[in-house]
Amino acid sequence: MAAVLLLRKGHRTTAVGALAGSALPFFSLACSNRGRPGTLCRATATETTCTDESAPLPFLLTGLLLFAASVLVLHLLARRRGN
Repeated sequence: MAAVLLLRKGHRTTAVGALAGSALPFFSLACSNRGRPGTLCRATATETTCTDESAPLPFLLTGLLLFAASVLVLHLLARRRGN
């Protein structure tokens, strides 16, 4: 969707915002998996729950790449306008 908005003349800054916003789910996944990859178990007085966690680094790098791309595109658009 961001690519389509980038192709339309009037919506370029909106597309950059959409690109930056698409990085947020990846940052959220990186934060929720910030422990070591593998099975993580938590015990309470009545039950034990276990979840599988992924490595946070791929999610973090993807989020950073999307956010850096949005900053770069915004900079290029500002330069093109002469600001």
